[in-house]
Amino acid sequence: RFPVRGMWFDKQFGNLLKVDQFGKILDCIHGFRKVRGEELRSQYPHKIQRKDDQRVFVMNTLFNLAETHLLASITDLFDRCECVSQTGNGWFDKETNKEISYRQLFQDVRNTIDFIHVESMELKRVTVQDLPRYVKKDDRLAAMLKQMKQSGRKTLLLTNSDWWYTNIIMSYLLSDYSNQGKWLDYFDLTVVDGRKPRFFTKECELKEVNLETSQVGDVQGDTTNLDRRVFSGGDHNTITKMLGVEEPEILYCGDHLYGDVIKCRKECEWRTLLVVPELDHEVSVSLESENILQELRKLETILSKDSQQFVDLKESLMACVRKLDNGFGQSGSLFRAGSRLTYFGSQMLIWADVYTGSVLNLYLYPLNHVFRPPLVLLPHETPADKAFQSQTSATDAIEAQ
Repeated sequence: RFPVRGMWFDKQFGNLLKVDQFGKILDCIHGFRKVRGEELRSQYPHKIQRKDDQRVFVMNTLFNLAETHLLASITDLFDRCECVSQTGNGWFDKETNKEISYRQLFQDVRNTIDFIHVESMELKRVTVQDLPRYVKKDDRLAAMLKQMKQSGRKTLLLTNSDWWYTNIIMSYLLSDYSNQGKWLDYFDLTVVDGRKPRFFTKECELKEVNLETSQVGDVQGDTTNLDRRVFSGGDHNTITKMLGVEEPEILYCGDHLYGDVIKCRKECEWRTLLVVPELDHEVSVSLESENILQELRKLETILSKDSQQFVDLKESLMACVRKLDNGFGQSGSLFRAGSRLTYFGSQMLIWADVYTGSVLNLYLYPLNHVFRPPLVLLPHETPADKAFQSQTSATDAIEAQ
């Protein structure tokens, strides 16, 4: 499995970085090759890379998975190609006498993806031509939405997609093509062209979609009657008022850590649920790797009591961490490297009220269920014997060497 989400692409050195919340590098991959030791330290003194938007691009979304793999594949291809020679920040093409920088490669790939997604819409056109291949259909979705509406709760569909694409996808998920539009009955309010994350940060004009012509125009009449109407744009304040609820009463579910969760939590009082499709794989591997985790904890406990054994145990620790990471795939776990949380994992822990592998997992709980996080103890609140055992992380000690 390659890659995982949340990696940083360094436009200066062409590396994919897995970092923690402070920019400490947990893993570095150039193409498909791991960068370690002196090579890593020569590029990143102290093995740290700060989040610099001019230099780093964070591969946060599911869309970015293909982009990440493409960048790694092209980098690997150029590194192996005899017609080009490597430079400090890219390659030199001997045949054309032109330099190709990592920054240029990144921008070319980014522009291409934006073109097929936004301008030509080729990505969406290909998707709708073979929906069973690209869209996962589950009968539980209709059952869950019916249950919510029957309980008196309100349902909202908010998407950045336009009406044309949304209607096709939702018709496939919730109704037959012979009854297009019937799926609107599952929602009290439907909003397309949401423009998240701007939806949460700026006041945007609310428009309405004419369902007969599919044209977007001014809102017709008042917004007290929302039955079988589709709106375009708007912002979180407007939508909250249209629903007739208080902001903390809304549980907003999305799969974009930054656009759906972080900006939402920073700018308004909606509660958030982050959908992480990779969670099923992560849980499965974690259960299979329980013996490795126990071994890692045992080694860390030994070190916390006797740091003099560090040299003797260093190789065992590193082997244990690598074995654990490799179980998740070539680029390791989405959430951690060894015992340390990744940038994605730490941001999810901070900003998401709840996270799950599928929004349909909510169907397994009663509607009045309250999700509460486990109590997190500070070091001074932990019993003395346990505090002593967890005093120093072995992987932190290794990184400090």
